[in-house]
Amino acid sequence: MERLIQFRVFTDEVVNATASVTSSAIPLDLCKLESLMLTATSTGDAHDLKIDLLTSTTADGTYSDPLDFVELTASTATDFPNSATDMVPISIPPTLGPYVKVKVTGVGANPADTEVTIVAVAREDI
Repeated sequence: MERLIQFRVFTDEVVNATASVTSSAIPLDLCKLESLMLTATSTGDAHDLKIDLLTSTTADGTYSDPLDFVELTASTATDFPNSATDMVPISIPPTLGPYVKVKVTGVGANPADTEVTIVAVAREDI
């Protein structure tokens, strides 16, 4: 039997201009990550973010091999142009590693005051 669960990955995390923030490791041994729900705010709602999913075989892995990066969106301003402050769903492709991290990077003219909240939706075996 399965159920859907939600948990916060980031809450009002500041992504300053072109800086990056990376979540802690999310174990996928008991659940399957299905989507991320993204909300971002900034001056004039002009934020522009790149979202990557990093995978590893261990929780304390390096997550640095380019093959371990899955680009979920290269530009939220391009991919979701009419949803400046709305919650945006981002689908998760099948992942190979039992651990993942979410990396958010400011791109383009992303303002320095951009705040990001991400909620993960997962399917859990019970």
